[in-house]
Amino acid sequence: MHDKRNIHRMKSAYDRQKTGFLPIFLNADRILVFGVMDSVEVRRSEVLSADSNSIPVTGMKVNTIIIGRGMLPFLPVCSIIKRDHRIVFPAAEKNAQQEGMKMKKAWICILAALTVISMGTAVLHAEEESRYPSIPHMSLEDYPEVDGSLACIPLMEALVMEVTGCTETEAEESLSKFSNTNPSYERLMEGEAELILSYEASAETKKNLSDEEKTGENELDLRPVGRDALVFIVNAGNPVEGLTSQQIHDIYTGKITNWSEVGGEDIEIKAFQRRENSGSQTLMRLLLMGDEEIPEKQMISISEMEGLINTVMEYDNSSNALGYSVYYYASVMMGNDKLKFLSVDGVSPDNDTIRSGEYALFNPFYCGISEKSGENAVLIRDWLLSEEGQQFVEDNGYVRAVSE
Repeated sequence: MHDKRNIHRMKSAYDRQKTGFLPIFLNADRILVFGVMDSVEVRRSEVLSADSNSIPVTGMKVNTIIIGRGMLPFLPVCSIIKRDHRIVFPAAEKNAQQEGMKMKKAWICILAALTVISMGTAVLHAEEESRYPSIPHMSLEDYPEVDGSLACIPLMEALVMEVTGCTETEAEESLSKFSNTNPSYERLMEGEAELILSYEASAETKKNLSDEEKTGENELDLRPVGRDALVFIVNAGNPVEGLTSQQIHDIYTGKITNWSEVGGEDIEIKAFQRRENSGSQTLMRLLLMGDEEIPEKQMISISEMEGLINTVMEYDNSSNALGYSVYYYASVMMGNDKLKFLSVDGVSPDNDTIRSGEYALFNPFYCGISEKSGENAVLIRDWLLSEEGQQFVEDNGYVRAVSE
């Protein structure tokens, strides 16, 4: 019924405007568009008419469009436009002499469409699956219970959608129990989660996991699937461009207290840090501070990573704040022109320097399963470790795992 109403509306518009544009619906998700049109714009999950001479299909929800322009004498030129792609066809030449030819081409395209329709689904599936042909497929109901670090949520959402074919909203809902780095390890050990994507566990969490593994009730299997880095951030108004590892160490131990000591303005350094047992605080200790105590007066602790970054950007509307995060979260998930990444030991952080190890404060993040994990969790983990899975990691803006 939905299809018939839309066909009637679009056919009526075609009759009124005589644009030489004739749609044929395959089903509610796919539409064939044949003929010479003025312009049509394809955006995420909807069709938008680009000007007054186009068929008024604004707001129609579709997932895939097959467009044929009818530019050859007997056959249309067809292409598949997938989700998230955008294309605008140039305006067709308009004059009375051409109008009749346009109409003929439109009806020739109808005949060609009968053949295209019969093979449309197979072509569509081949196009959609060609990017990751060996990825495991399963229903959303069969997808394993997952957890992990905050910075891994975009990767996990993309993974759920690729594996199950679900919508972005459904993927988000499926991650409603996502906790954070250290709690995810505990949930994996307890069998509450079957698969995690997590950054380094804290020393305390590792000790707890080791004690539990000794009981023989469960055992974790953690494999690196990507690499990220600890980065230091300041307000964009801060004139300092970089620090050395030693200077950062000295700031957080209270030996350096003023920006003028590291080439900045004569203003006190407000050094913010995450709470103990958070993922970024774990990296701070693992890569830079070790077990060294941070003086109480230096501890301006922020519980959430988003809160720390926002505080650095906005603190007192000045440039005296210093904080840290992981690169992906700060650059992609929280990217803001009020934020500046400092170079460390003369190297600025980006995907290339993190991948090469030139930026030295890097560390892997992991895909973890346990003895209690089901077969589907193992299939997904194994695929992520494959060359195709590693390309998927990079396609989503992360750095793939690097062999040490």
